[in-house]
Amino acid sequence: MTKLLAIRRAFALIILLSAFTTLGARLVWIQSLQHDTWASLARKYHEARRPIPARRGMILDRNGVKLAVTVTRRSVFANPRAISDKERAARVLAKALDLDKSDVLLRLQQPKYFCWVKRRVSRSEAEAVDRLGIRGVGFRHERLRVYPGGTLAAHCLGYVGIEDEGLAGIEQRFDRALSGRPGFENVLRDGRGRTIAVGGQRHKPAVDGHSVVLTLDSVLQEIVEEELRRAVEKWEAVGGAAVLLEAGTADVLAIASFPTYDPNAFSEVDESRRLNRAIGMVFEPGSTFKPFVAAGALDSGLVEADTRFFCHNGAHSFNGRVLHDAHGYGWLTVRDIIVKSSNIGIAQVAALLGRRGLHHAITRFGFGRPTGIELPGEEAGILRPTRDWTHYSMTSIPMGQEIAVTAIGLAAGYNVFTCRGQWVQPRLILGLADGDGSRMVEAFGPSPGRPVVRPDVARLLHSDFLYSVVERGTARRAKLESYSVGGKTGTAQVACKDGRGYEPGAYVASFVGIAPVDKPRVVCLVMVDRPTKSHYGGVVSAPAVAAIVERTLSYLGVPPKQVQLATVEGSRRLGPVGSR
Repeated sequence: MTKLLAIRRAFALIILLSAFTTLGARLVWIQSLQHDTWASLARKYHEARRPIPARRGMILDRNGVKLAVTVTRRSVFANPRAISDKERAARVLAKALDLDKSDVLLRLQQPKYFCWVKRRVSRSEAEAVDRLGIRGVGFRHERLRVYPGGTLAAHCLGYVGIEDEGLAGIEQRFDRALSGRPGFENVLRDGRGRTIAVGGQRHKPAVDGHSVVLTLDSVLQEIVEEELRRAVEKWEAVGGAAVLLEAGTADVLAIASFPTYDPNAFSEVDESRRLNRAIGMVFEPGSTFKPFVAAGALDSGLVEADTRFFCHNGAHSFNGRVLHDAHGYGWLTVRDIIVKSSNIGIAQVAALLGRRGLHHAITRFGFGRPTGIELPGEEAGILRPTRDWTHYSMTSIPMGQEIAVTAIGLAAGYNVFTCRGQWVQPRLILGLADGDGSRMVEAFGPSPGRPVVRPDVARLLHSDFLYSVVERGTARRAKLESYSVGGKTGTAQVACKDGRGYEPGAYVASFVGIAPVDKPRVVCLVMVDRPTKSHYGGVVSAPAVAAIVERTLSYLGVPPKQVQLATVEGSRRLGPVGSR
């Protein structure tokens, strides 16, 4: 019996030793030969790298006014596996967050540990969800792009998507600078995936984005948008665009498109409202194009301001095509061809230039290509090569047909007359500032000018020709008592989309103004698309430009004519210093 017991004990000991030996060998195998594999699995399930988003930079106007900022909002998420009564949860969540119950239920029925319910909710919505106390529903903090001005400069600013990426306007063009660089941090999780620790050696802080400083002045932007909207609504038009440039520098003080939209809710409006008509719509310029033809002929020495042309009393045939003027004129000087907006006269001026000369003059003013303004979606306009011109082109193009421009391109062309005959690229960005906008980190200088016409020709155009158009020509409604204004009207038919003919009864009314004439401070363009109650540029657009110019110059502190005259007369009465 004793011997049998000893055998049993020895057998049990052998089994235990064998088991421990096997386990020991297994542990050695795992700890040494399979260490890296198991350690990798442990890191996979218990360690994670969590991204640290960078704060998107602001967009500021030239005076530091905040046009686009980023704020923190709470987003609602759910762990569907932790929600027992999904029907009830979907019902109460949908009511609290103003969502469709079936959509919420569909998300909660997915076999996942995480799903979004609604992102970037309002404070009241977050409080309503918090009161529900649903197990498996929680919050995460996310950032939301906000535009404090609402519709102000909407087409210029653009907007960002749900993942904070720029989708239009400055937000898209400078997305990389605004976005910054995200970082990361390591976190430890328990068996249920819950975060239990944050930190470790491996981490990288986020670098917040730069702020973009615009040339826009928010006060002037509001003025321009208000007057543009007023003109479009008054004349019952489809839409319109307006551009306000600082004369000489071509800095964009305001740029507007109507109808407009609120970038805070960009997804709720039709895509047509998001079209920036100032850069993305091309139109035939009509008579606003005539000064460029005159400038080309003057610069070439082919004509002088007082060179006379016979305008055939209102009707004349050119190569089988009969041109008409609004009124019958006899002999007109080059100056008066612009003042009276004579189609017959400008066709004769263009004939002196010839095809190559006319095309060269047009391209020097930047037509047929984008201006390069810092906004996505700019159209180039239309200017065909001379080989594609018809026998009508030499009469059509001088009066603004068979050519298409953008509002920004046309304004940049008129800026040449205020800039000693040089074409300067319109500028929308002053530079990049730090995240809080307190310090400029990279200033963007203006582009160098490109000579177009002689300085004396440029001054003659704006101080004589264009001034005369307002004083006694087609733009009398742009005349102001307080400031001298020069400019040119344009009334053009809307070309059919297939390029064959024109839409019946459809016009684009435009006016480009320069003020004050003696020392230009601004170039202003207003284009109204398909007005119905009237279609003449001098009636529809000129008054809008006059209103913008008067309000702008007053805001800029430019003394009105009466103050200037009073100062001059006073100095005359006092005489030279020391005369008394």
